[in-house]
Amino acid sequence: MAVAGAEVGDALVLRIREITVRSLATASGNDRPIDGRFLGDPYVAGRCPGCGVLYPETVVKGIGPTAVRCARCGADAAPFVLTHGYTIAFDAEHQVGVTLPKLAAEMMARDVRRFAALPERSVQNSILTFAPHDLVGLVARLRPFLGQLGTTPAVAMPDSHNAGDSERFWSAPRTNMP
Repeated sequence: MAVAGAEVGDALVLRIREITVRSLATASGNDRPIDGRFLGDPYVAGRCPGCGVLYPETVVKGIGPTAVRCARCGADAAPFVLTHGYTIAFDAEHQVGVTLPKLAAEMMARDVRRFAALPERSVQNSILTFAPHDLVGLVARLRPFLGQLGTTPAVAMPDSHNAGDSERFWSAPRTNMP
C-alpha cells in the first residue's frame, strides 16, 4: 500500500476486521545462507552460483531443496538451505494444522499453486516447493497474522524486512553490500 504525499513522520491507522486464510498449507523452519549465492542479504540480493548474475530470474524444476534454478544457466539458485523444516496442512475451517510426513509434503510441493493459494500472477517461489518434513505429527492451533505490517523506516529497506524481522542482518556491519 502507498499513501500519496506521505512523508517521514506521518502516521496511518489501519483497523483490520478479518483475516481470511486461503492457503491449505505452509512450510517453515530454520535456514542457513549459502556462501557465494548472495550479495549482502540472502533474501533480497541473490547471486547465481553458476553464471554469477545478480538477482537471477528463477524457475522451479521439480521439488526439494534444489528445485529453484537460475533461468539463465540452470544452476541451483536458492540462496539458503533449510537446516530444519516442516510442512503444515490446515483443516477445512483453518482452525488447526498438522505437520506432515515426507510423502504428503512432496505431494503438496508438486501442486504449490493450489496448496499455497498463490495469486494467479505471483512470481514468488513458495517454500512448499522444498517439501520440508523434519517435524511430523505436531498439531497446532492456527492463528493468522499479517507479517510485514508496521512502521516503515525512513531508509530504503526491502519489503521482506520492513517488519524488523531480520534484525540480525540489519544491525550487522554491511561489508558485502552493493
